[in-house]
Amino acid sequence: ANANIVFARAQAFDDKLPAYLSLVQSFGAQGSLLKAVNIGLEVLQTLGVILPAKPDIDTAMMVIDQTRAMLESIPSEIIFSQFMQDEKALFAMKMLSLLFRLTFFCHRELMAVIVCRMVQLTVEHGVCNISIVAIGNYAYILANSGNLAVGNKYKHLALSLIDQFNAKEVIPQVYTQLYAQMIQTDPVQATFPQLEVTYRTALKYGDMQLYCGAMNRDIATRFFFGDSLQSIETSARSHIKTMDLLHEKPYTVSTKLFLQATLNLINPACQDPSTLTGEITNQEALLALAEEMNFSAFLMQVSRLRIYIAYLFRQLDLASELVENVLAKYTGSGEHNLFLCNGPVVSGTFHVGLVSLHTARTKNAGRWLPVAGLCMERMKTWSEASPWNFGHMMRLMEAEDAYCKEDDDIAKAAYEDAIHLAGEHKFIHDQALCLERAALYYADTCGDASDLSVRYMAEARELYAKWGAFGKVATM
Repeated sequence: ANANIVFARAQAFDDKLPAYLSLVQSFGAQGSLLKAVNIGLEVLQTLGVILPAKPDIDTAMMVIDQTRAMLESIPSEIIFSQFMQDEKALFAMKMLSLLFRLTFFCHRELMAVIVCRMVQLTVEHGVCNISIVAIGNYAYILANSGNLAVGNKYKHLALSLIDQFNAKEVIPQVYTQLYAQMIQTDPVQATFPQLEVTYRTALKYGDMQLYCGAMNRDIATRFFFGDSLQSIETSARSHIKTMDLLHEKPYTVSTKLFLQATLNLINPACQDPSTLTGEITNQEALLALAEEMNFSAFLMQVSRLRIYIAYLFRQLDLASELVENVLAKYTGSGEHNLFLCNGPVVSGTFHVGLVSLHTARTKNAGRWLPVAGLCMERMKTWSEASPWNFGHMMRLMEAEDAYCKEDDDIAKAAYEDAIHLAGEHKFIHDQALCLERAALYYADTCGDASDLSVRYMAEARELYAKWGAFGKVATM
């Protein structure tokens, strides 16, 4: 309503710009993502900032490379020595920053192009506080599209610029990308406190949309990297209550999904843990809503969670079917890999790889070993960049691969390594999984009563209980 008043009274287009920002933000909060993005793109075009509405992967990668060449052609001390003065450029940076958040949900290739345009405007017009956000976003894009080393270089640049310009108000935006979205090379547990800093700082500076976004990423990261399920439940319930009050529908829907998955793991009486319907959510209703909102990131999130839980509860036919559906929907589109590979998605690749290896061993090696091989190839890159976070995942996949190929010496060594690494690096949920998979391997190759099978299964139950997954323990 306030935006309409401004539009009616404004004498010139420039007078309407603040109202356009409010309008785009309002549509985004309501879940009308495409409408919000299209309005923003039209406003930017009027300002002379022209972006492709539907860039493909090749276009996005080309723009990323062009932006890197532009950045590296000028010393950073020169780029960040002059301040942005042009009012239209400053407004464009605000609109681009807002569109970045929205396209994260519905169009990752456009999101990458938007980030690059923010960096380019900084090189062309000088630095503003949003430029620091742009560098942080660019670090995330680089790292998660395959260039971890260069991504980390720009991560450290973004963090140093916060100190250089004393720009504490951009901490929430920068930290969200660097600690919640960007693949971590440092121990991921160290990001948990940073995520709390992120959403509390967003609240301090009155950015309610980012406040909700940071709370959502806090839950997602802690869920996939093995924080206590009871702690996640407590935090998620509190976060959802706040998000509901602020009417931030995309983040509310996503966080509710993680809470329902958490409850399914906790509850020993849950009859169908891999279906995300229960106290908090109705899976079919949420999927219909996501389709209506064009919320592609949410649809992938549902698939990742269901694949993980189905595999964990040994609903292996269902897990295989879910992976098949993901491959059919996303293979060739790029949506399943490019710019989606944050920490939780690395875990998703891990689980898809494990499902593929099981299905290759038990049903169709010709169909499933290539899928497993692709997952292992990606995991090798990530585990070499961060042995702490992903080394145990790589070794468990290698164990299951050797099991599939009946190479017992390699399988036994890899299972032992996976168990040790997951425990040493404090991933209790994955250590339990490694123990369980090793127990099943020894039961199959040495008999159900083998000492290692019995001992490892007992240790797995103990660790699942310690994690809080009493629903899982009840099925063992």
